[in-house]
Amino acid sequence: MTLKPLYYLGFLWMTLILNSCSTQGAKDPKRKWALLIANQSYTTEPLQNPIGDAKKVAVALQKSGFTTFIYNDLSSRTDMERAVDYFFRQVDGDDTVWIYYAGHGVQENGKNYLLPTQAKINAQTLSDQALPAQAVMQKMSKRNGVNIMVLDTCRSPIRTPTHDLAEVGGGNVLIVFSTASGKESPEGQPGEGSPLAKYLVAGINQLPWLSLEDLFQEVGTQVRAEYSKQSKYQDSFVYVYGWTGKRFCLSRCLDNQNITITP
Repeated sequence: MTLKPLYYLGFLWMTLILNSCSTQGAKDPKRKWALLIANQSYTTEPLQNPIGDAKKVAVALQKSGFTTFIYNDLSSRTDMERAVDYFFRQVDGDDTVWIYYAGHGVQENGKNYLLPTQAKINAQTLSDQALPAQAVMQKMSKRNGVNIMVLDTCRSPIRTPTHDLAEVGGGNVLIVFSTASGKESPEGQPGEGSPLAKYLVAGINQLPWLSLEDLFQEVGTQVRAEYSKQSKYQDSFVYVYGWTGKRFCLSRCLDNQNITITP
């Protein structure tokens, strides 16, 4: 008579263990990952803000549940490719992926290139020494999850530009530029950060209930208000192309309300 209750107790205990193992082994389909690359210590034309900008964006994304990978001052295209490849090995097809790049960039023949710190760039060496933004976009567009790519960089042409990145990019990727095609992007005051990074951090922290499209529209409004009176950077607004394929908010989506971003 005493063995029967013990038998059922043991069966229940084993069931709980198996269920626990199964739960721990399952992957959360709502995971969020962010890759941030900040190139600053260039051998020619060093920058002052990218590393600080990337850190601030990373902290804001971490508060919204992102696991972040940060790489600073990658010196070669190979180093940048390795960072990107390692990052994508961590994510599943349904995960949310956010990529943020701050550093020098150029545009040539309809493609945007992200420059490592040791690159010596001209029209002949560009494809060998710089990382094509399209190569990263293609990895993102093959996924089913939400994909966001923010390029806080110049898009100055080596020669006269003929196309825009958005025209040759893949689908289901929301692409955000800090300036117009073929234009420079302001770095901002030392320590203050780029205008895109400054208002993006504020938007992530203050407006997580907005859809991403609305969030970036508001960020762009704030950047435009600050820089529209400076003739050199009249095109240094926030340009958004594509979409995530679904409505996505950093927290629970709410209806639009009166919006104010305070950096």
